[in-house]
Amino acid sequence: MNNIEQISINNLLHSVVRFDETDFQQIRHFVLELCKKLDDPTYFITDDIDSDLPILLKEKYGLVYGIIHENNIVALQAIDYNINKTLIFYDILGIDKNNDTIIEIGWAMVSPQCRKKGFSIHLSKLLEQAAYLEIGNKICVTTIHPKNTNSLFLFLRLGYIGIKLTCHYNVIRLVMIKKLNSYFSIVSTQESIIVKNDDFEQQAQLLENGHVCNAAFEEQSNVFLKFIKFNSKIWL
Repeated sequence: MNNIEQISINNLLHSVVRFDETDFQQIRHFVLELCKKLDDPTYFITDDIDSDLPILLKEKYGLVYGIIHENNIVALQAIDYNINKTLIFYDILGIDKNNDTIIEIGWAMVSPQCRKKGFSIHLSKLLEQAAYLEIGNKICVTTIHPKNTNSLFLFLRLGYIGIKLTCHYNVIRLVMIKKLNSYFSIVSTQESIIVKNDDFEQQAQLLENGHVCNAAFEEQSNVFLKFIKFNSKIWL
């Protein structure tokens, strides 16, 4: 990947591809290699990659997009349409399981040399738009570790809000939601409550008491989450 550090998002957007079943091994290698470089191995769970990824690559079950440079994957993102995989979110969000409403976005990964170039947010927007055109205005759910700041800032920029702290895939996760093709317009007269991103106990308490996480910021090498009192269920 020669000189990729000097390549901008505008140069690479024409290299966005929708992957299919023939790309499984290349994607698998990309994901597992990047996972070896994570600050915390629980940021990204790969236990089900061999069972779930081939299903996602089938057209009717999901979307898997990536950016290719010199025949190598440099960015990846996916949306899962499979209702059997998203049933847990119906319980978390209090939605009737007979209502085919929820899809899950994830697998957001970018090569280290391509980070902070806008690849993830551009790829995510393209993926959301494609999903909206294919299946309509569903509720899109993602789960991230609150200390995974790259993913946290990405999904907050995309308009997601954090509504619950839970144990998903046997590790701690902040559940974030968004309606495809729309943003949450949150107006609150209450002051924000600021919590460090590693204070899981206070985060969980605020979320259980009807607050949502709608912003984050970095200060003196620490990351803080902003919570406000708000009823997110009006969108569900």
